[in-house]
Amino acid sequence: MTQNKRYIPIDAVESAVLPDANTLLPIKVYEQLAQRIGEAVKKAEAAKGKSLNQLREHNAISIDGARGTGKTAVLVNLKSYLNTDKHKDILSKVHIFDPVDPTLLENGESLFLHIIVAAVLHDNEVKEAQRKDPNKARHLNQTLEKLVHSLESVETQHERHGMDKVRAMYSNKQLADCVQDFFREVLGLLGKQLLILPIDDVDTSLNRAFENLEIVRRYLATPYVLPIVCGDRSLYDEITWRDFHGRLTKDSSHKSDNAYDRAVELAEEYQRKILPFPRRLTMPEVNSYWQQSDIFLRDGQQAELMPLRNFIAWLEIFLVGPVNGLEGSRLPLPIPSIRALTQLLQHCREFIPQLPDTIRSAKSELEVRKHWPCLLSDGEASGKNATAEQLAKYFCFEPKAGAAYLILLAKQHWQDWSDRSLLRPSILDTPLFDPFAHAEARFELFDREDDLSAWPILLNGRLPEEWLFGIRSQVTMLPYPVAEIGVNTSKGWKYTDEIHRLSIQDLTEDRKNKARFLIALLTQRNFYTNAKQTMLLNIGRIFELLMASIVGRISEDDIYAIMGRAPFFSAAALAPTKTITIDDRDKTTNAADEDLEQKYEAIPDSVIPEIVQTLCRDINKWYDSHHVSELELSPWLVYKVFNKVFSQVASNKIDPNGMKDIGTALNTAAYAFYSTWFAFGSFEKGELFGLENVVATTNIHPENLKNYTGNDQFNINVKPILDAFNRNSSLRAVSIVLAEHPLKKWIDEVIKLNWPKKDSLPNNKILNKPIKDTSKVWLCKTLNISPVPARLSQTRIEKALEHKNLDECRELLHSGIKIYTDGDDVIITLRHAIQNHLAR
Repeated sequence: MTQNKRYIPIDAVESAVLPDANTLLPIKVYEQLAQRIGEAVKKAEAAKGKSLNQLREHNAISIDGARGTGKTAVLVNLKSYLNTDKHKDILSKVHIFDPVDPTLLENGESLFLHIIVAAVLHDNEVKEAQRKDPNKARHLNQTLEKLVHSLESVETQHERHGMDKVRAMYSNKQLADCVQDFFREVLGLLGKQLLILPIDDVDTSLNRAFENLEIVRRYLATPYVLPIVCGDRSLYDEITWRDFHGRLTKDSSHKSDNAYDRAVELAEEYQRKILPFPRRLTMPEVNSYWQQSDIFLRDGQQAELMPLRNFIAWLEIFLVGPVNGLEGSRLPLPIPSIRALTQLLQHCREFIPQLPDTIRSAKSELEVRKHWPCLLSDGEASGKNATAEQLAKYFCFEPKAGAAYLILLAKQHWQDWSDRSLLRPSILDTPLFDPFAHAEARFELFDREDDLSAWPILLNGRLPEEWLFGIRSQVTMLPYPVAEIGVNTSKGWKYTDEIHRLSIQDLTEDRKNKARFLIALLTQRNFYTNAKQTMLLNIGRIFELLMASIVGRISEDDIYAIMGRAPFFSAAALAPTKTITIDDRDKTTNAADEDLEQKYEAIPDSVIPEIVQTLCRDINKWYDSHHVSELELSPWLVYKVFNKVFSQVASNKIDPNGMKDIGTALNTAAYAFYSTWFAFGSFEKGELFGLENVVATTNIHPENLKNYTGNDQFNINVKPILDAFNRNSSLRAVSIVLAEHPLKKWIDEVIKLNWPKKDSLPNNKILNKPIKDTSKVWLCKTLNISPVPARLSQTRIEKALEHKNLDECRELLHSGIKIYTDGDDVIITLRHAIQNHLAR
């Protein structure tokens, strides 16, 4: 039997009232309500002629859910649901009042009961029934008078004395009977068996919330009325235990800890009594709706547009791109509630019907994701940019959408960059790649759960202490690797002259120029503490040039601009006015260096423009021949790759005599390229290409890049995608096109040569200040595992976690990911150990 389709109108005004039964989404909640209402009708029928004491039972139904989960919509549309053929028999026996709002209580009103009685008397059907049957109306008024008298006695009993007070207390005892008589007369007037009284957000008015629950406990424990209480149950918990705690400690603070435990106990039993466990319903999580196949979007003309789950799959792929979900690459959608979902759909109502048919008619989420390059019907970049702008206008107000908003800003920046031909800024000059931008006022709304607290530890002694202290409390919307300082070179190292004078096998003039250019991409000049200049090797320009070449065709000016800026995500770029500390053992320039500097003659300037011109031409030729324009490069994918590469490759090493080895420098360029290429593969490889979601997470060995095809990162992460491309040339992936990138070909040409070795230290040792422990050593120190074992097993970690609670485990994992990334083998083992530990 096929399920009936349910619909979400994309252009309906926001209203809890949904006249069409097929627009009611939390169908299981409605079904459970109908079942319990049917049971309550039978109890009400059996209650005729019995006294309250015989019938008193707490039968309230509670619906738990946070704000925006659709609780109010369930209450106001309950009658529409019961009016279907399946439940019309139940509807004929019940009368459903409009939801009662506890916030209507004024300061002078002490009882929620006032609002309930007023809601009954002002009900249109009750008023119409009184008009039609004056005799029953008279009986109702008589019971109402008794109820009013009892209410007045209860409210004024604290002002009375002697026998008057005794009489008032007797009236208090009789109030519950009066309430039941009143409801019984209302039922007789309406000719029904049961009154359904929805009470919406009983927790909203916090200063009266406990009193409101007390009214339900005292006066609504009658078979003639079925209260449906809506609210956030976690707030009920808070409200009730605090009330009991206040009563317990009112006269004495003795044993206050015991009082708390006792208050929590009392609160649990109190709620168990008023809102019995079997009668507790929970609103579904919003993501459960888009996991269902029978919910569709429709327009104002009632035309069916597409399944909701297809729209969600499209939105996800539009935001994050073709990622496989591994290593935290599947970003949760910032849609916290059904209210947020309907508002988003209403905001997107103009372009939803314009989505391509391949998206709207796809039979599964995977099929939608496979069409990720075809995001709009016309496939034009300008349309995609307009969509990004439209989504950004919505998500800029959603506190949980910080990451999504940064992605959308990056999409717009990249499109603007592609549209410009002159004076283009850095492709990475957008807040997604700048953690310090997150402190700007425009981002204050967003939740920021990450920080830069690891930076002062890892950069201690390398950058000014006051600057590091200032960023200690910097909060960010996403995690970031530590800024790269770079490897310092010798002050007198003239690599251009050295390469020019070298004569080794297969070193042609063309390869000399390519080697010079690759090292030039790495180098930057910076001041250090004693106001001297040094030259540092950073990977940032190689990463930036690769990303720019994928986003669009580049010009020679773009390459010069990249070389003229401080390397991306270097300390010089993020803290341009700060000096870097270097343990400078080479305090004086030796005579040989002085002589070399005096005699140095630069290679003619025309060579550099020539090599830049060649590279620019080769990149644009590659861009066209490999159809790179058909790639919709995802800023989120680039962010994940950047985070992984800079966590693994970026260096803060210090060579006290200054590194001056051509082969080492070129190997750094190769390390940067291959790490980037393999990282793309680690996030792209998966079901989009018909491949398993299994990737290698071990770091590549920087000394074995000449034979990269023997590396697990290549064979597991990249090669399967290349093989799939060979079988189907229509596949598009960054890891496919990078296999033929001109920069890769240049790197491969020069690193295979036997460059002469130069020892900057005995045994070729390089000092690293500060020394960063391996992840295994760090974890052993943190968990007091001593001595450090040769192999740190999951079982050993679980044993060390034995006395740690949830928060401590989360903090430990969070710290490890910040320092070593979530793809590190030890961090992965730690994650599994924590999961097992908490599952016990």
